Amino acid sequence: MTIPASALAFTLPALAFLALAAPSASAQSSTSALAGAWAQRSSGEELTPVSRIRLVPNSSGSGLTPTPQTQVIPVQVERAMSLDIRPDGRFRWVIDKKRASGTTNSSCVIATREEKLGHVQVIGDQVTFVVTGGSSGSSDSCDPARATSGAGRQGPETYSYGTGGGGLRISGPGGVNWTFTRR
Repeated sequence: MTIPASALAFTLPALAFLALAAPSASAQSSTSALAGAWAQRSSGEELTPVSRIRLVPNSSGSGLTPTPQTQVIPVQVERAMSLDIRPDGRFRWVIDKKRASGTTNSSCVIATREEKLGHVQVIGDQVTFVVTGGSSGSSDSCDPARATSGAGRQGPETYSYGTGGGGLRISGPGGVNWTFTRR
């Protein structure tokens, strides 16, 4: 039986596409090595954007005008994260953080929750969380009017990672250095 050349012209590109679309065995094994339910808990200083009111001389020079400004300062933050990665690479990452809402009243707390949904890609010692859905919200225990909620940020987040001793270490820019344990 002979196959007409016109049939091969369609079949070969289709086969090449399928080969490119299918994850390699090493990529599947790397992703499956990360599969499981992970947890992380820490407390420490993190660089955090904080709104402040600053008194700025007005244009007439006759007084000061209160002007809101955002500064990034180190703030004591309590962080708790759960990261669920399925063998097929899909993930759900929930991040809960708490910090004092200001320097004048330490009993007021800002709580934030971020949920990230998507899939994981592993290349060498790099893991990319491709975020395709989720949500983000915050509340202030002393000012309910400051509550926010909405869709979370989407896009890729790439980190260095390592496994060992039953843990998963993720590190990257901006002070990211988290160790997760299996839960």
